[in-house]
Amino acid sequence: MHDLDRSSDPRSPRPHVAETSAPCLIRTWAGLAMVVFAVALLAAVPVAGATEFKIAVSLPLSSPGDGYSATGIKEALEMGFDEVNQWAASSFNGNKFSMLMYDSYNSTSSSVKNMFQADKDGAVAMVGDYLSSTVIPQALAGNNFQMWQCSASASSPTLSNKSDFKYFFRTIPADKTQGAALAIFVKGMGWKNVAIMASSDDYGEGIKQVFTEKAGDLGLRIASVQSYSPGDPTGRSYDIAVEGIRTSGVRVIVFMGLHEDLIPIARIARKAGVIGADWAWVASEGVSTLDEAIMHAEAQGDHSTYSDQDKENTNGLIFMFPAESGAGFKDFLAAYQQRFKRPDTLFYATLFKDCLTALARGIAKMVKATSEKDVLARKFGNNQIGDFLETFTSSTSGTVEFDKNGDRIMDYSAINLYNMKRTVAWTVRLRSQTIEQRADPTFFSGTKEPPKDEPDLQRGYPLFTDIGAIVTMGLAGLLILLIVGTLGYLTVNREHSAVKHMSLPFISLTCAGLVFVLGATFLWVGQPTPLTCMLRRWIFLIGFELTMSAVAAKAYRLYKIFDNAALSKLHKLSNVNLMIGCSLIILIQIGMLAAFTFLAPQKSVHIVSFSSDTYECVADNAGMDRLFNILSLVYNGLLVAAVAYLAFVTRKAYSQFRESVFIMYSVQNIFLSAVVVSPFLFIIGGDFALGAYYIKALTVCYAVAFTYACLVGRIALALHLAKSKSANTGVKMNLSNDPSSSGNNGISSAENLPGKPQTMHGKYPVKIANKLFETWHTNRVMLLALEGYLALTRNTGSTESGKLFKLRSITFDPNPPSYPICLEIRADTTSYLIQFNKEEDKQKWVRALSVHCLIMSKSSANKSSNNGVSNLGTHPGVGNPNTYGARSLAFSGGVGMASNNNATSQFQSQIGAYVGAGKK
Repeated sequence: MHDLDRSSDPRSPRPHVAETSAPCLIRTWAGLAMVVFAVALLAAVPVAGATEFKIAVSLPLSSPGDGYSATGIKEALEMGFDEVNQWAASSFNGNKFSMLMYDSYNSTSSSVKNMFQADKDGAVAMVGDYLSSTVIPQALAGNNFQMWQCSASASSPTLSNKSDFKYFFRTIPADKTQGAALAIFVKGMGWKNVAIMASSDDYGEGIKQVFTEKAGDLGLRIASVQSYSPGDPTGRSYDIAVEGIRTSGVRVIVFMGLHEDLIPIARIARKAGVIGADWAWVASEGVSTLDEAIMHAEAQGDHSTYSDQDKENTNGLIFMFPAESGAGFKDFLAAYQQRFKRPDTLFYATLFKDCLTALARGIAKMVKATSEKDVLARKFGNNQIGDFLETFTSSTSGTVEFDKNGDRIMDYSAINLYNMKRTVAWTVRLRSQTIEQRADPTFFSGTKEPPKDEPDLQRGYPLFTDIGAIVTMGLAGLLILLIVGTLGYLTVNREHSAVKHMSLPFISLTCAGLVFVLGATFLWVGQPTPLTCMLRRWIFLIGFELTMSAVAAKAYRLYKIFDNAALSKLHKLSNVNLMIGCSLIILIQIGMLAAFTFLAPQKSVHIVSFSSDTYECVADNAGMDRLFNILSLVYNGLLVAAVAYLAFVTRKAYSQFRESVFIMYSVQNIFLSAVVVSPFLFIIGGDFALGAYYIKALTVCYAVAFTYACLVGRIALALHLAKSKSANTGVKMNLSNDPSSSGNNGISSAENLPGKPQTMHGKYPVKIANKLFETWHTNRVMLLALEGYLALTRNTGSTESGKLFKLRSITFDPNPPSYPICLEIRADTTSYLIQFNKEEDKQKWVRALSVHCLIMSKSSANKSSNNGVSNLGTHPGVGNPNTYGARSLAFSGGVGMASNNNATSQFQSQIGAYVGAGKK
């Protein structure tokens, strides 16, 4: 053999061999036979011991929506089977795995049927299916066959329940993990306010629940939660969800659904202005196949399903997907591209390859724990999911680790989509709850600047630090101080006739009501609380009732006095009885407030519009709250109408300082103010919310100031003027400089005209007594007794004009308080003061007028006597009242009530004018 070997060297000459011995040939052939037999024997050993384990695959290969992704998964699994068989040859006793492929058509019945077929075909495990809706019934059916099953895309939290799904696991995290990842990402971006749009199926509801809980832990505010029906053929639920998002006031939308719904929703959102440069859309991994579906449709020549605007609507979209970071991914991708002629793997494809690897390793683990025969027969005894699974390193996705429920533990990638190009922009670290930026994203605006979670909203409610609020509160505060100060001033001078005539108890009630109303405006400032919400209503309405009940009492008293000829009926109009009536009016309103506070309590609600946000007080029971508003509006409207009527019918009746007229002015102003304010009471939120506050606050301040001036302030001013004039030794005359001031400087004694003893005239200073800020002017006063008239005229240039009064229609007071050497003449609703130069001149006129006119003395009416008889008889020259006693006593306080009846005491002057006017 060695010689033969050597002779084989081409460099040596080959010798000629003539013959060969027989024994040598026999030995040679025997050796060859032994070698061949040994090789065959060795080769036959592993073949006889190898076992094939069938793994079924169920995917919606024929589904119109998911078939493209399923095909990509099938391709990755084909490469995966090559990989696990290489591993099995060296690490699993040379055993191998084969694939049984089934089409589920994205149908629940087909997916369950595939499980039964896998059992019939002898499969020991199954990869799939694709959606949670098909995996759940499929896995429940697999329990009957003890079929290990893995999915890389079904993420429903329901599948984490090992009591129902004991043989199921997945190489994708459960939705609860994704919900937390979404919340961590939103927080990491610096956004604090979001709106949720979630599908109403298990997928959307599962993510929403976990996201909501995690958002609360991270301090995120969820401004709106909108649900839609997946696959809604009418699109109605899409419209409602988009509108809810649009009015939420936030600009970050977290979408929890599939791309099949996102496309039509995005079309609606684009029209509603919810997709744009100011908006950010963050989605769950359910939309990860969006670009694949669009590109697949275009590759198939289908340009009608998706438009260019559909692709544009995806610009700036950010979606979550499990972070794949395997060291061998590049090599795998190169092999994949070469084999299937695709630029990249499709989503979920490599995760399904991890399913196959996990199943292969688990089967090997079970064979080691039991036997190949038991595993082929799917007899696993009491082995649980934790006994089946093991941690390993995937070449494409890195470490594959499971929790106790068989759910994969892994971080997430936040993938940015722009112009159909994916960019892994962030990694969301679940353990540290942080995000790591890996690349620059591009948002819808085309820039790398993320939109704000809220626009630059106009604050719709005032703060105590706002200049405008400070001004309105300062104005209200000054009015409160003025009202309280005025009430104190009137209280100190309560014995003065000017105060007595206006009834201090009702003045006090009016002031208290005005202060309450102004105090309510302070509660309109700042963010309301449930307490301030209720106090706003209580304080304002009680203040309104206090004011209006006091005004109603005074108006009613005037009405009854001027509508009754029998003075004996006036005992019912005492201050006590009228105050009881006021209390009843207030108690009715308090009763309504108490009832509706219990039935429909209010709370503070944050209301955001498209460009502003505010806080408003809203009741939980909107129907009861609406009923309260209607009842209060009707009740107070009737009260205002009643007071307005009483003031109107008594507007021409004489009263101290024309009280009935100013009551009518006040009620008219309150009504007009209510007309102005009412529309703004119903503005909650919106762009004009802050303006509505200022209009309401300033209108209330104006209405209060006007009411104060009419009902309280003018009384204090009249008191002050009267006291200052009395302290200055009488009357300061302001004589005009017109030609009528000639002669004896406007002062003349009474003279009898020749031939007409009942005619008198003279020039005197005259002013209107019951109007504020009136000045003195020189007037010619003429008594025309035979004709039955009293005339007051003034020179105006070359002519003389004035007024002519019938003697029987006027009354006069010979001693008006605070005005010495004056007499007061009352005609209709006006009172005139006439000033004389000396007392003798005045008495001439008193004697003359007392024959023709009724006498009513305010000074005597305010002085109590034993029998209530006035002191007219004490006036010099007047004589015995019985000369005209029947008339004078009836209207001068001689009714026996001056000391016992405040109503009579305060309104004797009005009665005199009333009867003097000829009313019965």
